Amino acid sequence: MFLDWIAQLGLLKHDPVSNVLARFPLSVKKTLITEVTSTLLVTSDLSLLSSMAHMRWAMEVLGQGFALPLEELSIAQETTQLYSQWLFEPQMRPLAFRLAAGTVDEQLLYQTIFHHYSLLFQVRLMPPPSPSASHLHHQHHRHPTTPLAGTHGAAYASSSPSYSPSQPSTTPQVPIGVLIQRHIELCKKVLTVLTMAGRQLGNTFSEETWEVLLKVILGITDSLLREQPTKSTALMPEHYKMSDDLCEHLLRVLFELWLRSNIRQVHMWDILKECFNGWTYRIPVLHQWAASSLGLCQRVVRLLYGPAQGSDVVNLAVGGYNIGLDLQADFALYAWHRVIYLLNNPAKLTPTNCLAAVNGIGRMVETFLNVGCTGSQSAIPGSPPLPSTPTDIFSQSSLLLSGHPSPVNTNYKPSSLSSSTVLASGKPTSPDGNTIMHMFGAWLFDVSSLPTPDFAPSPYVSQWQTFNPQYPEDSYHEAQASAFGVLCRIFSKPQPSSRPFLRIYTERFYEALSIGLRSETSLPTILAHSAELFTSELEGVRMMVPDFVVGIRMAMSGQIRVASGYMSQEKQKQILEDLHLAALRVAGCIMCLPNHFEKVELKEGWNLGLSKSANMTLDGKGAREDKEILAELIRVLYTADPPVDGSTATSKRFTTLKYYILEMLLSCLETETSSFNLRYLLHLIEVYVYEDVAFCPGLVGVVVKTIQEKIVAVQVPVDVALAAFDVLVGCAGLYEYVRRDSKSCARELVLTLCRYVDSLLANHALLATTHQLVVRAYECMLQWILAGQWIVGDQDCHLAVISSIGSGLHIVERVEEHEAAAALPKPPQEKRRWGGGAAGNAMISAVGAPLSLGKPSSNSAVKLFQVNNKYPGPIKILNHEFKKDKDSHKNRSASSSISGHTKASRQDLSSIQHAAEMAMIQFSNQLGNFPVWTDDIGPSRMSTLWNDIALNRASLISRRELVGFEPLEHQHQQHQYRHAHSARPAQDIDLTGPVRYFLLDRRIILGCCEAPSVATADTERVGFIDDRGPFVVATMRDSSGKNSWKVRMDHLENNGATKTRHHSTRLNIQESEKISSSVAAAASQGVGHSAASTDTPRVLTVEAADESSIGLKRYVRPKASTTELKHAASSTASSPAETIQRTAFEPGETEIVSSSQHVTQGTGSSAFRILLAQMGYLSLENRSRVVPLLLSERLLAELQFLDDLKERDCIGVSVYFAKSGDVTYDELIYGAPSGLSKDFSRFLDCLGWPIQVETHPGYLGHLNKELCRTTPYFADRNCEVVFHVPYLMHSSNQDLSTVQDHRLMDQFRSVVMQDQVAIVWVDDRERMVNLLPLVDQSVMVFILIHPLEGDSAGGLFWIRILIQGAHTTAGSVRMAANPLMIGPLADGMLVSRHSLGSLVRNTAISADRACRMMTDSYSEPSAVRARYIQEVLQMHQPDEPENISEFYRAMFAT
Repeated sequence: MFLDWIAQLGLLKHDPVSNVLARFPLSVKKTLITEVTSTLLVTSDLSLLSSMAHMRWAMEVLGQGFALPLEELSIAQETTQLYSQWLFEPQMRPLAFRLAAGTVDEQLLYQTIFHHYSLLFQVRLMPPPSPSASHLHHQHHRHPTTPLAGTHGAAYASSSPSYSPSQPSTTPQVPIGVLIQRHIELCKKVLTVLTMAGRQLGNTFSEETWEVLLKVILGITDSLLREQPTKSTALMPEHYKMSDDLCEHLLRVLFELWLRSNIRQVHMWDILKECFNGWTYRIPVLHQWAASSLGLCQRVVRLLYGPAQGSDVVNLAVGGYNIGLDLQADFALYAWHRVIYLLNNPAKLTPTNCLAAVNGIGRMVETFLNVGCTGSQSAIPGSPPLPSTPTDIFSQSSLLLSGHPSPVNTNYKPSSLSSSTVLASGKPTSPDGNTIMHMFGAWLFDVSSLPTPDFAPSPYVSQWQTFNPQYPEDSYHEAQASAFGVLCRIFSKPQPSSRPFLRIYTERFYEALSIGLRSETSLPTILAHSAELFTSELEGVRMMVPDFVVGIRMAMSGQIRVASGYMSQEKQKQILEDLHLAALRVAGCIMCLPNHFEKVELKEGWNLGLSKSANMTLDGKGAREDKEILAELIRVLYTADPPVDGSTATSKRFTTLKYYILEMLLSCLETETSSFNLRYLLHLIEVYVYEDVAFCPGLVGVVVKTIQEKIVAVQVPVDVALAAFDVLVGCAGLYEYVRRDSKSCARELVLTLCRYVDSLLANHALLATTHQLVVRAYECMLQWILAGQWIVGDQDCHLAVISSIGSGLHIVERVEEHEAAAALPKPPQEKRRWGGGAAGNAMISAVGAPLSLGKPSSNSAVKLFQVNNKYPGPIKILNHEFKKDKDSHKNRSASSSISGHTKASRQDLSSIQHAAEMAMIQFSNQLGNFPVWTDDIGPSRMSTLWNDIALNRASLISRRELVGFEPLEHQHQQHQYRHAHSARPAQDIDLTGPVRYFLLDRRIILGCCEAPSVATADTERVGFIDDRGPFVVATMRDSSGKNSWKVRMDHLENNGATKTRHHSTRLNIQESEKISSSVAAAASQGVGHSAASTDTPRVLTVEAADESSIGLKRYVRPKASTTELKHAASSTASSPAETIQRTAFEPGETEIVSSSQHVTQGTGSSAFRILLAQMGYLSLENRSRVVPLLLSERLLAELQFLDDLKERDCIGVSVYFAKSGDVTYDELIYGAPSGLSKDFSRFLDCLGWPIQVETHPGYLGHLNKELCRTTPYFADRNCEVVFHVPYLMHSSNQDLSTVQDHRLMDQFRSVVMQDQVAIVWVDDRERMVNLLPLVDQSVMVFILIHPLEGDSAGGLFWIRILIQGAHTTAGSVRMAANPLMIGPLADGMLVSRHSLGSLVRNTAISADRACRMMTDSYSEPSAVRARYIQEVLQMHQPDEPENISEFYRAMFAT
């Protein structure tokens, strides 16, 4: 006695001796069932049923209770409770049931209970309106649950309750909907009972009992889920209600019990497959199949690839339901195969179900692709998530395919071996692509090849496609998109060289991909999953570049539609932005390929669909005209010569694609609205410039012009503008190409930046937001000014730059005056004019020192810059009158409060002022030819090598001999020393040495040297002199470094004509390596503040330091061999009685000149006094601006410490080489046994130039000559970079090799302990992320480089940029959230060999800068030097102001 549909399926046969009560009247059955059930439920006498005959009789009665009408469900509920009690409470079983334990009778009882439970799932027919209607219904339609015509048809017809008018119902009338819902809930309880029976009693079931249980569940499921004829819709409302509500429960119970049973009968699996494909019109069926297949896949992966992969149980997770099955290994493998192939071709399903099936396949494919990986791709630290797409399926499949979470299993026991240990020992690899394609390839190709209304299928595709004509073509778009995503993930996985993809698979993939890239619905998914396709070294994949160019241009053109539905405008916008980002990521992988395959011919029809992507979204006629002009400019840029006989026409080569790529990149600057995408786009543009500039020199000018217009003409977010400035700074390094084809590019950019800065500074209310832009604009402006010597003769550009910088220098005062003007009017105050001090300020600014905060107003100061009277900028600045003293405002807030905007803080304004000061210093040095113009690589030392400290230290030694000068440890505090000596007559002791020091304007330490030696008992002081007369050597120390100057007095005729003398030189220092350096120089004039004119006015001229004519060559270390140095040292030791040479360098480092060149300095002091006077520091009102520094060992130590402070950012970058991600730390440090690759050695040469550690005067980090002889090094005007390469280090013990010396590892760790950026070269990309934990220093950013192999991929390199997620500092978290702080390279890009070194180096510098900016303790080197100068001032400034006599005696003491 069971559900008749089970018998109709041929699963079970009816027992003819059962179902005795089937034809009894309903009232009799009801009474009998109620009495028996209630008695057995409440009785305590379990011996009522003492034999199997008793049990069969009782169960014959109880079973009929499950077939009663809906109105009698309470009886069925009691019967269900009784059977459940017998199953799970052995002590409550009848005596006969207990006696049958362990026998065949017990199994029969279990099977009988399962049979009876199936009757509950019989669909109850509604009472017909009349007997005739009921007769007609049974005559014309047979429901699957009604008996078939045959032997047992009549006998079991009463299984479905019949109704008669003579049978009044005694049950109160209940709405039919309520009864149906009660029936459904009772069925759910029975399903739970069956599930618990399989879990708790399954180990006691015989194989036959398991088979009966599975057949019962299968029959129940098929009776409810099988698709019914359309005609029965109006007649069977309960059927659809039950089937819909019980669908998920039935499927869960069926698949769980089926897998628990360990059933292997082939006929049972065949019946399940036949029935299953009759249910696939329901979407929950596909979800259950996908979840079961995925759980089995994860278990199989664990069995095949080790305990670090997959799962140790089969997790069935669907619809919030999760259970883990511990299956036998052999059965798990068998069931995995059978469950996957329960499904027929997904292309024959409905569109929605086809989509669900493809998504399930995608999750299984991802499980196999992640074998051997430490985590999914999206879980890599610092890697952004995969973007979504304009279609719902794209956004869903992206998440599902990128990182489907493993279901939670409460019974899961973690393995004792860690993932890294297993990977290092077992080294599992994912199955090759052919294996996955054998499993799922036919299904995926069938779905992806379905015809679409966009393009008709090609003849090649038509022979493979399977199309369901029942549904419209466009309804399969989402399923197609998901299939393309899975295929791209499969073919993006690198394959072993010994097992490449079969040609049939690659051909079908390329054919389908070519069509999909031109489909608006499939394109987004393809782009989202193709970022690594061109790095997979797949055979022939680079021939797909033209198709991807078409697809990317379509995606960026704004023509992709978004299915809105209930989606908000913000969500639609986000989807389109994600699509654009996916397109840009793919563009980063193909930009370098046109040059790499420049001679390859494009395939026929590659430009199909290109016209659709040509129209970028631009609003307005002017925007379209600008685009046309840009397109024409790019077309001219890439115009090539006609082809030679026999060669391929240029229009048919791969290089043709460069035009479309560049046009797309530059056009997107105008159309893109996402801030993140714009920043990524700017990174792409800079990388493209570096890739193509060698082939197209005019490219830089076009890019600079476009970005320049973008910044100035369009209101862009601050972060986008900062990224644009980074690109412009990067392009400044390519000035040699700019100078060749775009001579006016640099000038136009600098003038534009000047106007840009002026406009930002004029809007005080927004400085709180725009102060970063001002600072960055100054840096960008200076980079282009310093790129060459183009600005030297451009007076108009001089004035514009000075005006712009001057606006930043006085921003604090301007904001304060603006606030004062906005406030209530105050009584007028007397204006202070600075007289001669103004000229001094202007002169200091001209020669490289920062401008003072005082605003000069002297007409003589105006003449200093008044070259072009038509330009009002600098005149306005220099004529601005000083109204308030700075000290009276130091505690006030210099911020704007206009229009309710956030006020700019003092720190914001100070950052602008500091940037302007540094810009003025570098600009002045550039005009004065320092550093030298011919320096192409950046000097290793920016400051002058003139050593004034050595002169003064020699002076102190002499002073001890003459007057008993006490050493530093016996000196008192500085103010006590000054007070003790102030009472002494000036003639008793000389308080100054050869170099006098003064601290000017609290920011500059000026040292003036009139004579290179000091007077002794036997010699007189001699001064500097050349053919033009005596001069003074001035040394200025400020926040930018240390510069030396030659200052002389010239007598000029007062005839109205100014005679300007410009003399620029270069000082070359030859040591054991060739290092370019020079002494700072500038040429400017200053006129005294005296209003009265004389016939022969004396004008102070500041010129470049000329070692050949001045004598500075005597104080520069010459190039000497080791033998000569040893000989000099021995000769010095043999003559201890000789007088110590008191010069700028140590003994043996001077060039002895004839005595005829030594002239007694008769006018040196006069020149020195005039220097101070014309600078304005001898006036009484400026006494507070100059502090004389008395010579002492303490002062020299402080100056030496200041000289040792960094002038530029000093960066250390670690560089490693690894064969694969499975190397040990020893191999990472000592190198692979097979040695370093040639490509890696070439890469080291491209990072920088080699230096000798022993003789290098620049930054070395923690390296020393005992540890390393040579290392790569790079320097420019802004930074110094030393690359720490462990393979260049040598053992300190000559008896041990490098590998045997274990101390070398500890020494290298101490060297790189402060490195925040590491470059790792990995030959094998498999599991290369595993290298991150091996680098055990505080590295925040990893730049991984993988060289692509193969005949066609040689010279291409894949870049990964990962931010270490192990760090929990706030800085690393912020950087991981904003990965585009690092550039120009971005994660996943592909670059060529000729640009690899420069791009990686620039990216490492950018990454280190980003790391330092993320730390709160970082300060710029110039700011550190400025603070230390303030500390020196506090140490030496007198407590009380000096009187006039003390001031002048300190200033003119000899």
